[in-house]
Amino acid sequence: MRTMALVISLAFTSVIYSQVDIIPQPADIKMGTGTFMLPINAGIIATTNDNAKFKRSIDFLTAYLETYYQSWVGAKQAVPPSPHPISLGIDGSQNPLPGSYTLEVSKKGIDIKGHDEEGVFYVIQTFMQLLPPHISNAKIELPFLNIK
Repeated sequence: MRTMALVISLAFTSVIYSQVDIIPQPADIKMGTGTFMLPINAGIIATTNDNAKFKRSIDFLTAYLETYYQSWVGAKQAVPPSPHPISLGIDGSQNPLPGSYTLEVSKKGIDIKGHDEEGVFYVIQTFMQLLPPHISNAKIELPFLNIK
C-alpha cells in the first residue's frame, strides 16, 4: 500500500512540475509541443518604428541575460542576429487592457507584445521567469507556449 501511495504521489508531483509556474498567474497559458532553443546570438528587436520607446526594455533584458547567462552575447555584440530573435512590440488589438500582454514562444522565436510600455515591462518579467535557472550544455531551451 505504501509503495502504491509513493508511486501515485510521484506521478502527481511530476504533473505539477511540468506546468509553467509564473507569478502572478496569467489569465491564459496554452502549452505547445516542442521546445525552442534560444541561440547564443539571438537579437532583441523592436517591431515598431519607434525603437527608442523600447531602448530601456531591450537594455534591461540584454543586461539580465548577460548577467545571469554568461555565455549569452546579447544584442550588443557585433555578431549578426540569428533568424530567431526576441521581438518586442505594442499590440492593442490582442491586448485590450492597459498593462496586458501576450508572450509566444514558437519555432520562429519569442514574440513579446504589450498593450503599452507597461505591458511590455510585465511580459519581460514573465519571460524571465520562463528562463532556466542555469544553462545546460550552453543552451537555453524554452517550451512552446502562448501566454496572455
